[in-house]
Amino acid sequence: MGREQQLAEALVGLADSLADDIDPVVLVERLARNCVDITGADAVGIMVVSGRGDLRTLAVTEVDAEALEFFQLQADEGPCLESFREGRRIDVSDLEHSGDRWPQVAPFAVRCGYHSLHALPLRVRR
Repeated sequence: MGREQQLAEALVGLADSLADDIDPVVLVERLARNCVDITGADAVGIMVVSGRGDLRTLAVTEVDAEALEFFQLQADEGPCLESFREGRRIDVSDLEHSGDRWPQVAPFAVRCGYHSLHALPLRVRR
C-alpha cells in the first residue's frame, strides 16, 4: 500500500472516530500510531497544553519515547518544548551534536537510542 493510501485511510479512520464521539485520548493514541505507520518513525510522542497552560504528555508509542517526553518537561528544554514555544517545526538530524542547544535532553535522547528528533506544533482552533 502506498504512502498516500495509508494517509487517506488514517484520516478516514480519525474522522470516523470523531463521528463516534470517541474519547480524545484514544483518538490521539490512534494518531500517534498512524504517524509511526505512515512515516516509519521509531516512536511518536504527543504533548498537549493543559487547562493551566502547561504541557503534558498525552500519548506515546514506545516506553523510551515516554521517558524522553517526561525528561523534556522536567528539564524544561528540548525540541518539543522549543516547537511549542516558538510555534514552528523543529528538525534535529544529529542529536549527538545538539548538546549546546539542549545540554540535558540531547545526551539523554542519545542514551535512549534516538539519533534524530522532529517536533511539530499542532494547533486546534487557536
